[in-house]
Amino acid sequence: MWMYAEIVDSSGTVLARAEGEVAEEGDLSAIASRAIARFRAEHSGRSFFADARTAGLTLRAGAADKPNT
Repeated sequence: MWMYAEIVDSSGTVLARAEGEVAEEGDLSAIASRAIARFRAEHSGRSFFADARTAGLTLRAGAADKPNT
């Protein structure tokens, strides 16, 4: 199954997103880790874990359309 993980702010704006195939244990957590890494790279002055509490950031995941289908 193709899935996504994304970090969104309290207004619903997507700040970082990663997608990939989830076929076995650990695949979804790897996608979430990539989304967090992208957030850190694109928002170097912020911390996802600190901002989750203070700024209302959320890590969400779900099924995505597979590219080129």
